[in-house]
Amino acid sequence: MVAGAEDGSMVIWYASNDRLAEAQVIVHPGCVWGVSTLIRSSDFVTACHNGHICVFTQRPSRTVPDPVLSSFREAAEGFRAARSLGPSPEEIAQLPAWERNVLMRGKSEGQVQVIQHDSRAVAAQWSAISGTWIEVGEVTGTNTNAGMLDGRRYDHVLPIEIDMPGGLCVRSRSGTTTVRIRL
Repeated sequence: MVAGAEDGSMVIWYASNDRLAEAQVIVHPGCVWGVSTLIRSSDFVTACHNGHICVFTQRPSRTVPDPVLSSFREAAEGFRAARSLGPSPEEIAQLPAWERNVLMRGKSEGQVQVIQHDSRAVAAQWSAISGTWIEVGEVTGTNTNAGMLDGRRYDHVLPIEIDMPGGLCVRSRSGTTTVRIRL
């Protein structure tokens, strides 16, 4: 199973005896919007918000040259570093001002929007009942999706939105399987 995430992570889980085994995480240089397996191989392709697609393989004969792989890794680390710092002053300045937001009604109950408030980026949630935006918290950088699940620490804990009692979380530890990038 393969999944992409907004934080630029692509996570690979391997099925073993009807269970999901440890996973590998490959960091991309942007949000991963889509992932698809290629029909005639075990390869898969990702689509990023930066307009690039990447094809991944386990076959060494089909991988990209080292300079291309190094460039990909540097871009991915740059993206991850920028995300960890949070929004820049320029990005915050482009957000709608809190004062103007009073004039805008939300589209549905619980809608979340990022707004500029006191030179900070804040998340606000629409309350249809009160007809107001409610400040939820400040938008800050993120470092990882690390967390605890069932008493064990994982490099990535990804909540899955699914309609079942107790929900579902997928977890993984980095560096357990090798997948290479190909053109």
